[in-house]
Amino acid sequence: MKIFFTSSLLIINTIVFGQVTIVSSNLPQANDILVTQAATLTGGVDEADTGANHEWNFGDDILQLSGQMTNITCYDVANTPFVYQFLFNNPFDPNHNSDFAQGIEEFSVATLQFSNVYQYFKNGAGKYAITGLGASINDVPLASQKNEIEVLFELPLEFGASGESDSDISFEVPTFGAYQQELNRVYSCDGWGTLNILDQTYEVLRLRSVVNAEDSIYVDFIQNGLAFSRPEVITYEWWSPLFNVPVLAVTYTNEIVTSVQVADIYNVGPISVEDILQNEISLYPNPCKDLLWIKISNGTIAQIQLFDVNGKLVVSESNNAGVVDLSSYPSGLFTIKIITSNGVQTSKIVKY
Repeated sequence: MKIFFTSSLLIINTIVFGQVTIVSSNLPQANDILVTQAATLTGGVDEADTGANHEWNFGDDILQLSGQMTNITCYDVANTPFVYQFLFNNPFDPNHNSDFAQGIEEFSVATLQFSNVYQYFKNGAGKYAITGLGASINDVPLASQKNEIEVLFELPLEFGASGESDSDISFEVPTFGAYQQELNRVYSCDGWGTLNILDQTYEVLRLRSVVNAEDSIYVDFIQNGLAFSRPEVITYEWWSPLFNVPVLAVTYTNEIVTSVQVADIYNVGPISVEDILQNEISLYPNPCKDLLWIKISNGTIAQIQLFDVNGKLVVSESNNAGVVDLSSYPSGLFTIKIITSNGVQTSKIVKY
């Protein structure tokens, strides 16, 4: 699983960016942990505030972090309940053969209670999509594929990309009746450039998504049913290759902000949870002008990798001395990955 480690940062004054491309490896994978923090906005998002080589600014006068963290686990499909696997772990059904599932919170629709919920995803074959759902509905374990999968966006995601998908999912619920949801999603990647969020700066793509859905319930006992439309949901997301979730996501329901989520921007990763170090690694000074010292309380350093702000590997070297010379590198934000005899840690550093 991937998780993030803490590192202090200062503002980056000047970084030159180019266009961003989001590919499969930048998105969630099986065994990841998706870490976000809830936030509040003092104002709304100007829909027209976007475009090519654009700059978005969300300082602490606009955006306030709440401290409420959310961790969503991405499960290997083979590790989800067996009753669901037949539909989503089947190579003979490539459209629904899924790459991972997310455990999501319980929810209800009318008198139907959904618990032990797994939402299945495809990440590859040219798309990032939702393939279906498995859940205990009124305590009965059921699973259903989306007849047409819900494409969140085509891959690779680049500026100017757009698309639309219509999907529906249905369940036959024993002793109750049936439930169906029809959903329309329209997305457009309408901007690229620099996102200044609090004291951080990232090269990003902006994605706008509009979702309209209708739920239908049929009750066997009364031999009747009803359909009701959900409110329109519009979400703005700023994606960076450095995170497996949007750096910032703002959701509107009926034109009212209902969710603001920020990536764990003060922590860096991701790494596999199997590799999480049992000991602490300290980096100092940070920000650093020339020599960066690495202090490890247990074990030895096998390799050090350095990535620039765009996620490009710029250094890979064996280093057991615990010091990295940054004097020849330009000022900016870097990610350092430290591979030790006990595991791996990644952290952000600032070169000035």
